[in-house]
Amino acid sequence: MSTSKKKKDLVYAITENGTHKPITQPAKLSMLSILAYASVGLPYSMQLSINAFYTNYFLLDVAKVSPSYNAGALFTSRVIDAITDPIGGYFFQRFSTKWGKMRPWILFSAPLVAVTYFCLWIIPNVSEVGKFVYYFIFHSLFWTFMTATRIPHTALTVYIAISQKERDVLTQYRTLMEAGGLLLSIALHTAVMVLFKAEGSKCTPNNSENNTNGTNFTNFSNDSTTAMPGIHELNVIGSNVKNAYMVSAGIVAILCVATAIFLFFNVREVADVIESDKRSFVESSKMIIKYKPFLILTVATVASVLATQLLVPTLIAVLIKGTPMWLLFICAALGANTVACGYLMPWAMLPVCIDAFMLKTGTKPVEIFYTFFFLGAKVAQAIYTGLVQVALAASNFDSRYCDQPESVSTALRILAGGIPGVIMLISTVCLFFYPIGEKRTQEIEKQLQQLRESSANTNDSSGDTLDLDTSTEF
Repeated sequence: MSTSKKKKDLVYAITENGTHKPITQPAKLSMLSILAYASVGLPYSMQLSINAFYTNYFLLDVAKVSPSYNAGALFTSRVIDAITDPIGGYFFQRFSTKWGKMRPWILFSAPLVAVTYFCLWIIPNVSEVGKFVYYFIFHSLFWTFMTATRIPHTALTVYIAISQKERDVLTQYRTLMEAGGLLLSIALHTAVMVLFKAEGSKCTPNNSENNTNGTNFTNFSNDSTTAMPGIHELNVIGSNVKNAYMVSAGIVAILCVATAIFLFFNVREVADVIESDKRSFVESSKMIIKYKPFLILTVATVASVLATQLLVPTLIAVLIKGTPMWLLFICAALGANTVACGYLMPWAMLPVCIDAFMLKTGTKPVEIFYTFFFLGAKVAQAIYTGLVQVALAASNFDSRYCDQPESVSTALRILAGGIPGVIMLISTVCLFFYPIGEKRTQEIEKQLQQLRESSANTNDSSGDTLDLDTSTEF
């Protein structure tokens, strides 16, 4: 390359006829592009958080869906969510337009995500069976369309930056937006509830003298001794709650569409010297499943996600009597650090793993890598949900009462302490055997840069075979 282009890296843009034309791009992504990319993580995190915190309460107490129908609709929709991951991976791999491979998915699926998310918080005037069918359909559609947005969004990291440093920056900003989305979702939903004067359900004190050593949740209610409201007041409160949920959902839905448009028009998608995989989905999947670094990274990530998910009960443990405040601060600091590492590091390491695979095989099935990575994370979330429900049931937790037996406190402490510690140890051991370290990462970047320079010199016309690094065992 000429000295006048030292500050530029060779990349490839997808042209209208589907070919890849060598172009140049500034060595650094603009802050506008970085923020546009990361912004999509904000409504995504808000949707997940509000779903996790309020779906059960909304369906059981507001929509009046029976527990059995509620469990059936939510569980079955998540099974469908898991099934759509590999199906989506197949289409992501085959899809390509003049606008790129990933950006169109994000743009055109965002309105579908927004509409289905809003519909989750509507109460249809139908029978109980009709409500089950309604919520089953829209929960299934919502998670399906989320797959069509989320996997392309995370895979876009590899398509808009060619240096690992820039990819790390993109991952950091995306994670920061998602963390902000978690906090904003709680603030937004609470503010809307207060604005509509929509009070949540209150627990009932059981006034048991034998439960003085148990767990007390009376702080969750404003005034448990307040007289019960009349029928008219109940109708007003119920109407306010319904309207509050729809307003909250509408705001998040608008953010979902707005950030997708912001990303589409401010991020340019490029392809590297090795084009996306042309093999069949099954063949590429077999190659990835046999790839040792990816297997190690996936197992470590599943363990890390499971550990961080189990740390959620720590928020409840803050309200448990008898826990020293200094210990709570230490646990909160360690927990925050663990969550940050658990969510940030795996996503930052995956692009390097893909580059190593690309050098070894000459193929680049980016979409399939991210598909299996998400599938592993969803398995961890499913295990987490099951463990929490089993633990609470075994400890005799009863949501109707403020005072809980001591066994609930013990179960929460184990879930938020001992088990995550053991699982994080498993994740750490896996990462110890991960073969792609800092030195190997630098070698991969140098080899890819040599390929880019070699491809530029041939001007894409000689048809020479790229000199790929196939000597490394992994």
